[in-house]
Amino acid sequence: MNDKELVAHEALKYLKNNSIVGLGTGSTANLFIEALAQKIQKESLTIKVVASSTVSQIKALECGLDYISLDQIETIDTYVDGADEVTKNLEVLNSICSLMDIFPEREECIDLYNIIEKLLDNLNNTRLWPFLYIKFELLFIERMGYGLDLSSCAVNGSTDNLNWVSPKTGRAVSALGAKGWEDRLLKLPEFLGQNEIKSVSKADLLDSLKLTEFFLIKRVYSQYAKNLSSSRKRMFDYLSDDSFII
Repeated sequence: MNDKELVAHEALKYLKNNSIVGLGTGSTANLFIEALAQKIQKESLTIKVVASSTVSQIKALECGLDYISLDQIETIDTYVDGADEVTKNLEVLNSICSLMDIFPEREECIDLYNIIEKLLDNLNNTRLWPFLYIKFELLFIERMGYGLDLSSCAVNGSTDNLNWVSPKTGRAVSALGAKGWEDRLLKLPEFLGQNEIKSVSKADLLDSLKLTEFFLIKRVYSQYAKNLSSSRKRMFDYLSDDSFII
């Protein structure tokens, strides 16, 4: 066996019966998927899998694994990927799962599905995946019936210099309308109004996550007596760390 095959087979030792396994993307993940399929068949195990990309999903189905979508689970028991990607990918996957777990059953969510699929397919794109994750949270808040109105200023109707969001109404506030009240408002990074990512600073990413976190807690989690997931907190810490560079 080569090193990657050894890693794939070593990972099998950490799996438990009746568990959910997250599948990464890449050559090591592919070898693990093949080894997992053999182990399940040989030992008659009950293991369900979710994938971090369409590529891994297809590979899992080809190998006959019991694949389930993210909206069917709340958390992942084990995640297998290349060593440098495991922590981040697991936190992203679990953050998505914790939100979709409270999404109303049988409610149409094709738009959420599409952005989740795009997000998972781009987890290795450092410049793109945080942007997509933030867009996912904004859309999730909207689909839960608490969407933010970032189209114009709540004070004067202006569509220029929308730099803030009111924590009370969820509406945008312009620089002029916010004058003297800035310390009571939430920052609104300019890129949130863009359909495609252009130039996003690390500070803007963190301010965006603070914005969505505030409204997730205030408008969504509060309705379900739930707290922000620990994975979401760790993902924020990951992005905050000096080692993360866009």
